[in-house]
Amino acid sequence: MRNITVATTSRSEYGILYPLLRKIDNDKELNLHLLISGSHLSKEYGKTISEIIHDGFNNYEIFDVLGQTNSKENPQAVIMSNTINEFSNYFLKNKPDILVLLGDRFETLGIAISAMLNRIPIAHIHGGEKTIGAIDDAIRHSITKLSHLHFVSCDEYKNRVRQLGENPNNIFSVGSLGVENISSIKLKSKQNLQSILKIENNKQIFLVAYHPTTLSNLTPIEEFKILLSALQIYQEQNIVFTGSNIDHGGTDINKLIIDTVSKHTNYYFFQSLGRDLFLNLMYHCNLIIGNSSSGIIEAPSFKKPVLNIGRRQEGRVMAKNILQAPLDVTEIRNAIDRASQKAFNDGLKDVVNPYAKNNVSKEITGILKSFSSEKLLEKNFVDLI
Repeated sequence: MRNITVATTSRSEYGILYPLLRKIDNDKELNLHLLISGSHLSKEYGKTISEIIHDGFNNYEIFDVLGQTNSKENPQAVIMSNTINEFSNYFLKNKPDILVLLGDRFETLGIAISAMLNRIPIAHIHGGEKTIGAIDDAIRHSITKLSHLHFVSCDEYKNRVRQLGENPNNIFSVGSLGVENISSIKLKSKQNLQSILKIENNKQIFLVAYHPTTLSNLTPIEEFKILLSALQIYQEQNIVFTGSNIDHGGTDINKLIIDTVSKHTNYYFFQSLGRDLFLNLMYHCNLIIGNSSSGIIEAPSFKKPVLNIGRRQEGRVMAKNILQAPLDVTEIRNAIDRASQKAFNDGLKDVVNPYAKNNVSKEITGILKSFSSEKLLEKNFVDLI
């Protein structure tokens, strides 16, 4: 039996990984082991380890790498150091056949370094993507160079991983697991969803998901105040905020959201909605606003208008449902008004999601079963000819 270990450090990443975890766990030839760390263990960020346990995954190991980060000036460095130390000790004693990592979190890079030092083959999901406005770009490409199998979400990203010198035989354009999630969720009625979320009226919903832009000249709070200023004229809509991530400034943004929500009867805040409620909210909302990758990757499948703000996602492949606006009050309001027009929404009926492919988790699982771990470790830089 082949031992597949999957690491998860955040709610968003776990939600994307879910269909693959379920597929591996149900495969009689594979043994799934989860490594849980990062913001999953933080009460401030929703303590989302409870969601993993509720989903029935019981073969797992917990790594509390957060430490006393609240009192540190640079908590990401502390978390990275703790991650490398804790996971290196684990991989020294435990040798999975392959480690699966997803995305571009700084915690994930720490896990990848630990696995590399202990000669553990790595399969990386969502490599090759480009996000010019965030340090995630450098982190993502670094994880690619530490990895041995690559599952990218569209062909353009496959070409970019190839440019990084990876073996083309080990790069697979499989689509997005996050999009696959959509086909498996049970869609609720809007009335039922609002009852669960305690939204008492039937107004239009603006879903706001905004994270720190790690390469911006503005502080995260300065950025977010611009967005709040733009939103304050929209009194006839329910403005639903989801929590920011654990990047530098995320805590400050969440505190500002909580304070702002307390002063507006049409504002709502949810630190962590979980996979099903978040996707249901995307389905029923009228507009998605912010800079989250979910607006780029999953939202086109719902044929929903998305307003992507700032440079955090600049460089990703984008469908035609996505409008762009800089961090400017007037520009944001103009884009919201355009996204609310009937003509614009009618034009989204035939939108094609570039990240959508069939049987993503099945294809990844099949490939994980077929490769020799020892041969994967024999990795060379493959030059472009």
